[in-house]
Amino acid sequence: MVKIISDIGYCQGVQKAIDKLLNCSKMGKKVYLTHPLLHNLKENEKLMEKSHATFVDKELTIQDGYLVLSAHGHPLEEEDFIQDKSYIVDATCPLILNRYQLLKEEKEDTTYLFVGKENHQETLGFLSHFPFLTFIDSQKDLKTQLDAIPLKKNVFFLPQTTISQKCVNFVRDYLNQKEVNILSFLGICPLYEKRMKDASSYCEHLDQSNSFFIVCGDTLSSNAQELYHAIKEKNPSLQGAISLSIANMDISLLKGKDIYITSATSASKETVEKLFEDCLHLQA
Repeated sequence: MVKIISDIGYCQGVQKAIDKLLNCSKMGKKVYLTHPLLHNLKENEKLMEKSHATFVDKELTIQDGYLVLSAHGHPLEEEDFIQDKSYIVDATCPLILNRYQLLKEEKEDTTYLFVGKENHQETLGFLSHFPFLTFIDSQKDLKTQLDAIPLKKNVFFLPQTTISQKCVNFVRDYLNQKEVNILSFLGICPLYEKRMKDASSYCEHLDQSNSFFIVCGDTLSSNAQELYHAIKEKNPSLQGAISLSIANMDISLLKGKDIYITSATSASKETVEKLFEDCLHLQA
């Protein structure tokens, strides 16, 4: 048996970024990216080929063409690649843009905490736009980092949209134990959170010795990694993998197993459906 156990396809933010890139390619000018538009190198290569986009060279200043900034946000210095700012196309996810708006006015007596993965594009964007943020690395010991921060009477808590819910909950619980006024508890991406809950809960009811799960996504994708870890945390004996295609997998692990598929938010619906069909053919 092969079954898809969550909704699939791009999130709204990724789809909007793709639409902006493709629209730019129709305007008769060159199209540039500073780095991949989405965390899926295979899909990104297809999009760049379709839109005739190229990456900006660090020594190049664009004089004629569109500079499309990624869905994850960007450091401010990336805007310096282009002379005419009117040709900058900001493809930042609406969820992230809404958070930018919330941070526009820094308030006194407030500690601003950003919890995310170091060097992730979303993290780099937030820390560049808002240097008053105190960064906490989600991949290091959270308590040690939090204990070292002198919290002011007000705290504004902001997580990267694709870190784990477990990490968010830890920081929330820590702050609730302190004598501070918590101004905001923003969560992770709602669609990503839903897929994480749906997939990990579904897998709890499986025969784990006879089942295999696949997170359809790029192995370098933050949300694909967190989906995988969320499922494994609830189902430690269940075998699984992150992959965009069975061509990149050890087929012997799949044979004779029921296969359950979920999707990272940076994997297209077509890619998930192709993975599903290939798994069906494998079992035929």
